Amino acid sequence: MYLVGSSRLVKELWGLDWEVVANIDATTLLELLKANITIDKSNDYEEFKGVLLDINNDTINFVATNRVVLFWISNPIQASNFYAILPQDAVQELKKLLKRAKGVVTMLRNKTYVAFSVGDNLIITDTIEGRFPHYEAVTTHDRDDASSIVINRERLKDAVQTVITKNKDKYSPIVFNITANGIHLVGETRAVEIGYTDGKNFNPIKLKLEGNCILDFLNQIASDYIAFYYTEEIRPIELRALDGVSYTYITTPSR
Repeated sequence: MYLVGSSRLVKELWGLDWEVVANIDATTLLELLKANITIDKSNDYEEFKGVLLDINNDTINFVATNRVVLFWISNPIQASNFYAILPQDAVQELKKLLKRAKGVVTMLRNKTYVAFSVGDNLIITDTIEGRFPHYEAVTTHDRDDASSIVINRERLKDAVQTVITKNKDKYSPIVFNITANGIHLVGETRAVEIGYTDGKNFNPIKLKLEGNCILDFLNQIASDYIAFYYTEEIRPIELRALDGVSYTYITTPSR
């Protein structure tokens, strides 16, 4: 449940016992809300219905996940620790508001609800009970056995798009064959090769990844380069933006 209205009207309806959590620029908050990735409804995966808002150690984190991918966006902030799972519909309404709003967004809370106030507009929403999956536990970049390479985002995006458009089934996985000479992306009828820069602990590997999910991530971010972390063929891989806002994408390869 959520309610949208003027700040004055909504506060009169819902009382004044609000505590300020943080203040954040509207443009920055809209960028963070890209974590609310859209999962194509024609696939068979059940979408996790909430978006995590987690503020800790002077960092604001927004995380969304389903059984295929996890998208985590974070940015520095001066604020008290806070933890809430926001309903998807409320997040969508907030994104609509922020696309036309300018200035500073004030995040508030009381015993029951979370609110976002910008200008004369305010959105109040309840939260989803429970605990979100432990997103920091599935990262790969800080594992001692992780290998990594650095890739130009635009080149990777173009290569994935080229292979996907030639697949008969758009959900068919793409084979990422990472060798000492480059990355060979192999689809049903098309293969593309791109280069990379060495990261750490390089090991050759073949990974079957869902191209559409990776393309969705690459289209959302503005970073020029990404780091690609991996360990084994059946273990999660991680893509991380190397400049600007911190974007992290995690997915498990197909078997």
